[in-house]
Amino acid sequence: MPTTPVVIDLSDPKPTQKVASLQTSPGVCVFIDIVGSTAMKQKGISQWVALIHNAFSVSTSLLNTFKPLKGIGDELMYFIEDVEMQASGETPLQLYDALFRVAGAASQSVPETKIVAAYCTSAYPMTFLAGTRDTTGRISTERPDL
Repeated sequence: MPTTPVVIDLSDPKPTQKVASLQTSPGVCVFIDIVGSTAMKQKGISQWVALIHNAFSVSTSLLNTFKPLKGIGDELMYFIEDVEMQASGETPLQLYDALFRVAGAASQSVPETKIVAAYCTSAYPMTFLAGTRDTTGRISTERPDL
């Protein structure tokens, strides 16, 4: 279960207390981006929507243990906290294998994807929008223990 984010409400009279209470939540940040999405859209919205849907379906089914943090146009973002990974029983190698299968799923009905994954030790479960899960942070140059 992901950490519940701290809501940063700028109308709060003392937002600095919430910010000071933030704890890091290390984990793996993953972006799965559809290659050539703009060109697909030019061929017609129906085909474009179907291709995006198919790519997202493949990604979410192969990474079914974890939920995407958000969709950003033609891209999915995951942030998989260490505590989530441990609770799931999955290993970093299994995550890598799932991402490898997502990248290899390209076909006539599933567009090619490019994937970036990085381990983050300076990620904070925080959001500026109440009721939404989000994580903000930076990529670390440190390697996790595997």
